[in-house]
Amino acid sequence: MKIGGDHGQGSMKLEFQLANVIKPNSSKKTVVFVIYYGKDTRNNLQTVLQQHADSLRELTALKIK
Repeated sequence: MKIGGDHGQGSMKLEFQLANVIKPNSSKKTVVFVIYYGKDTRNNLQTVLQQHADSLRELTALKIK
């Protein structure tokens, strides 16, 4: 799994992608899981990622067949 983000037009979007699939960078394989209005500062990212850390760990541990 890959986690990424994009800041623009006053908001920050965080997404994840499954890496072990055909065309992992396809927009059809990208899931936005957070949108917040603010900058992409270290403190903001830490706060948001801490809120979702357990869910991200669970996703990372999944075995998809």
